[in-house]
Amino acid sequence: MGQSCGTGVDALNGFAADVSGNVFVGGFFLSPTLTFDATTLTILGVGYNVFFARLGNVATGSNELYGNNTFGIYPNPSTGKFTVESAIRQQQMSLEIYNAIGEKVMQQQNSNVVDLSKSPKGIYFVKISDGIQVYTDKIIVQ
Repeated sequence: MGQSCGTGVDALNGFAADVSGNVFVGGFFLSPTLTFDATTLTILGVGYNVFFARLGNVATGSNELYGNNTFGIYPNPSTGKFTVESAIRQQQMSLEIYNAIGEKVMQQQNSNVVDLSKSPKGIYFVKISDGIQVYTDKIIVQ
């Protein structure tokens, strides 16, 4: 799931993963609409409107690069220490790590080795950029 945006109060109330690795999120919105990438939710009545969405299967560690094979993470799942493999030269690489609620927990330049072993277990999103293109993928820290 990419950017979400409403014109009023939006909240993520929880997330969970099933045994197959599917990640689910749920919350509410008070704004007239709430947009997730290309999907727009519209208010159905007065008061809180809830949403529930499936982010996809993250247990496989499969890349979701929209047809681009220039980026990979291993091992995935990991204990918190993992490597990002990319066709981007390390000297040009910008790497950001976000937790499941979208908070940036780490940022580094010119290094493809990441250590989240002191961070809480869970699902993290890795964003890599070469200054022109941006790629994202998920990592599970066990």
